[in-house]
Amino acid sequence: SEQEAKCQEHGRFAATGLKLSHNQLADLDGWSRVLPALMTKWDRLQWVDLSFNRLPVIPAELLDLPLRVLYLQTNAITSLGEVAKLQAVSKTLKTLALHGNPVSRLKDYRCRCVYWIPSLRTLDFGSLTDSERATYQRVGKEIQDREDAKKPKVVVEERRF
Repeated sequence: SEQEAKCQEHGRFAATGLKLSHNQLADLDGWSRVLPALMTKWDRLQWVDLSFNRLPVIPAELLDLPLRVLYLQTNAITSLGEVAKLQAVSKTLKTLALHGNPVSRLKDYRCRCVYWIPSLRTLDFGSLTDSERATYQRVGKEIQDREDAKKPKVVVEERRF
């Protein structure tokens, strides 16, 4: 059909979205070999659904994509450090879903998400108002400044002989 012709090029699909939810995935090993074989322009993916898997981390393979929508709800992500990785896609990411992961129950979860990804408009299927985003940006900066102040300062002395 005409639609199939538009969707396939040389036996590969032309798409900007990929749904791999409900697959019990624990990692994305082989992603860089499989996707080019299945899809044309896979490096232009804007929408990825990896929800309802077993991912313990945010896969590094996602961080080079021009993502606008990322669904990772109900996985096994526990660390805010994993969420911080999404700063790599912070210019394009508009929608993020992480609820159902242990990380989403942490105290500063929402604030950190919005602070690290200022382009977000929707978090866990709820719209973020301008007022919320401004508050989260301010509070997120305060939290980051406190954490930075706790880090040991390294002093390098230059010695001349």
